[in-house]
Amino acid sequence: DNFKRVNDHYGHLTGDAVLCHVTDIAQSVLMKDVDGTAILARYGGEEFVYAARTNNPKEYVALCRTFLSTLARLPYALPERSRLSLTASAGACISSTPLPPHSLMKAVDEALYRAKAQGKNRLVEYDWDIL
Repeated sequence: DNFKRVNDHYGHLTGDAVLCHVTDIAQSVLMKDVDGTAILARYGGEEFVYAARTNNPKEYVALCRTFLSTLARLPYALPERSRLSLTASAGACISSTPLPPHSLMKAVDEALYRAKAQGKNRLVEYDWDIL
């Protein structure tokens, strides 16, 4: 959340290091899937996509919530020994059937914007099956 402020205040080198910190936490929390279907990829400047094919989507949503709480609990250590608290907003799309990539990303993007509008530091689920 508010990543532009990190770049503007601390510079792009620190911003890049913060993204690496976030990625390390995401990999340690999100990539615990047993069947090997999950992927984590940078999607935009400070946006990431986490996707998995599963019979239990709630398990993956729970992992995403764990990532958000872990990120908020583990601040980034700045060179001058201060710490930078971090939070993230997330959107999730749940569907019982495979979706075309465009539809999936549109749903996730809408959920992400809802999370940001609701105050950030949260995950909003978009359930494709009940629409």
